[in-house]
Amino acid sequence: MFETEFHISKLLVGYFRDQLTAEELDELNLWKNSSEDNKIYFNQLMDEHIVQNKLQRFQELSKSIEQKVWNKTLEKLGDSFPVIATTGKGSVMLNLWSRIAVAAAVIFVLAGGLWFYEHKINNKSLTATHINDIPAGKTTATLTLANGKKIVLSDAMNGQLAEETGVSITKTADGQLVYKMSGEGNGEIKYNTLTTRNGEQYQVILPDGTFAYLNAASSITFPTTFTHAKKREVTLDGEAYFEVAKDKKHPFIVKTNTQEVEVLGTHFNVKSYAEESIVKTTLLEGSVKVVFKNQQAILKPGQQSLVTPSSNNEHISINYDADVAEAIAWKNGVFEFKNASIQELMLSAARWYDLNVIYEKNLPDLKISGRISRNVNFSGFINLLQFGGVKFKIEGRNITILNE
Repeated sequence: MFETEFHISKLLVGYFRDQLTAEELDELNLWKNSSEDNKIYFNQLMDEHIVQNKLQRFQELSKSIEQKVWNKTLEKLGDSFPVIATTGKGSVMLNLWSRIAVAAAVIFVLAGGLWFYEHKINNKSLTATHINDIPAGKTTATLTLANGKKIVLSDAMNGQLAEETGVSITKTADGQLVYKMSGEGNGEIKYNTLTTRNGEQYQVILPDGTFAYLNAASSITFPTTFTHAKKREVTLDGEAYFEVAKDKKHPFIVKTNTQEVEVLGTHFNVKSYAEESIVKTTLLEGSVKVVFKNQQAILKPGQQSLVTPSSNNEHISINYDADVAEAIAWKNGVFEFKNASIQELMLSAARWYDLNVIYEKNLPDLKISGRISRNVNFSGFINLLQFGGVKFKIEGRNITILNE
């Protein structure tokens, strides 16, 4: 039994360090979903305070464990442990989540039963409250063709959906919309729009081979062919991640209601929701030019532009050391927050779980950090709120944030 627990501990540490292979991630998910206890344990790992509290409790237990047993545990976990950086002030863990994961892995092996038992006692009321759970979002969207016809992609069969101006429009089995030239066309430019509602996301391969991944409550409008255009222009409302097909002669331009992003071939994320005050463009690789009114800025990989259209400060701010992982966490199936306000947290939750959020006046100024899968139901996300000290009440899809 212990060999299995050591193995799961290694997978847990690897998960928090983003070092799992696809096969290892599947194995971890299989373990997590095999029992309610495993799900509870996994979700609790998302909060540093929970783990720190368990560590304090565990110190008493560890006094009764011989040092050689402890050392054997560390030896078995081996390379799963995070790198230690030595500084003039001593040894420092490089990664907060690695530190939590290592602690949790040791607890899992030596005192996992205590963790589960305490959770069951302390959270009976939470389980009872959320019998009617809200499911996570899903892979679907609505495609609007040039003639106005709408196709709900989750209802459509896999295979060819339509053909416009010599372009075949196909839905694949793995949840992608693919545009591919099937003939010469007549040179007529027609536009399609892909739209996701709250709780939806979808991927599309544009006519030039560019990959676009649309987040919830977003839309992208694009021509069915770029063949006769000097520029490859698309219009975005909401958030999308792009991997642009290289074409030096035909720049790729993403237009929002605030700014333009011009590229030749690169990977980047644009977040431009009307209900958010800041438009963020985050560059992963390549180079992009961000244009806002009479201002422009060139981004390098790892940088993020910030545009605040509603303020009097009409210029482009640059974050030269952006948290790229946080910016594209949604694309990788994860919610990731670092010192986020309640409002920032709930904006993401509302879009993904299709919620109506109500705020009482004079809310506490809480800053919340955490990381949790977007595949969990809303009850899993609720753990993040509770661990962050947020008080709330739920009625159907209405959630009220309380000022307690």
